[in-house]
Amino acid sequence: MGPAGRRSSTHRLLCGASLVLCIALVNGSCFPAIFNFGDSQSDTGGIHAAFPSFTPAEYSPYGNTYFQQPQFRYSDGRLLIDLITTGMGLPFLDPYLQSVTSDFYHGANFATAGATVEPVTYLSPFYFNIQILQFMEFQKNVMAMRNPKAGTLGRTSTTIRSAANTYAEKVHRLPLPEFFNQALYTLCIGGNDFTYYYTHGKTPQETEEYLPQVVDGLVQGIKRLYYAGGRNFLVWDQEPQGCLPYMLTLIQHNKEDLDENGCLPRYNEVAKFYNNLLNQSLSQLRTELQDSTIVFFSTYQLRLELITNHQKHGFKVVNKACCGVPNEYRHDLRVACGMSNVINNETFASVTCEEPSEYIIWDGVHTTEAANKYIAKEFFSGKYFYPKFDKLMSCNLAPVT
Repeated sequence: MGPAGRRSSTHRLLCGASLVLCIALVNGSCFPAIFNFGDSQSDTGGIHAAFPSFTPAEYSPYGNTYFQQPQFRYSDGRLLIDLITTGMGLPFLDPYLQSVTSDFYHGANFATAGATVEPVTYLSPFYFNIQILQFMEFQKNVMAMRNPKAGTLGRTSTTIRSAANTYAEKVHRLPLPEFFNQALYTLCIGGNDFTYYYTHGKTPQETEEYLPQVVDGLVQGIKRLYYAGGRNFLVWDQEPQGCLPYMLTLIQHNKEDLDENGCLPRYNEVAKFYNNLLNQSLSQLRTELQDSTIVFFSTYQLRLELITNHQKHGFKVVNKACCGVPNEYRHDLRVACGMSNVINNETFASVTCEEPSEYIIWDGVHTTEAANKYIAKEFFSGKYFYPKFDKLMSCNLAPVT
């Protein structure tokens, strides 16, 4: 377990011993909790909890670089959301769907791999609106547990009464009611809406025609979280998708179709179209929700800078996966990282590169721990926030290590 995991145990002990001391600790982190909504880019085990033995992230070599074993994350180590929470002085986020060992005092993670904004099932049935409903159920249960005399939860009232009898034993795993207003709400979702269309044979133009619905779904979701008490929102945009080994394998192309970085520029343009629309929509939303903070995080600019200047930042391989089949992009849509598959009577097996720290991409889609560390450092520089995120930048942030 990493340092943040050990810090979580320490917080539990302190909170159990002294609520006043616990409040002082979390106030030092600026945001006492994080509630995350997303897909595989920030899933810390949600899809595994829902569908055990369903996803490749449950198996080696996922997690091997940092955890020395799979931790249900789509990387060889920590995700960006892990590094963000650690930098803010908070423990790793436990998945909302993890039923036994979770500690939700500092927030919860509603992300599941394959999730979309629109109500389509790509890999996960837990699309954005479902994640919001799960959050609201979680919030309702927390309120009832924290204040059992205020009411019950209908069908779960017996459970609440029983829990109230052992209040001191159980309640320290739940956020304080005021945390729902004080927390940071992070939204890292939308990439699978693109993938859903591309894998159904849609052109870039057809995909662009669909994307306003995705942006509207995000905006409406933020409004629902706002009316549930959320006030601080950080919204990811989409990366340069035309640079991913996944897209370079999915989309048939010639070398003449690639730009100087070896990317498919037309598919990057689709991501930019979406990002501009999202940024404009969030600007309008700020005028409606004036007592909120809504920040746009430009992963596109950050990732493009990393790709363009990868050697300067210590990376040698841009458009090939570290873990995948040994072909041009080290990726095959039919053979997951760490797996093998028989195709046309021939066995294709995934292999793993010797130095993941030299690669930006881990498995054809997701970033390596090394790339996530670089992105986290740039995240905390504040250069890629629109508008400036003064509240976060004024925190006592820990260095990314």
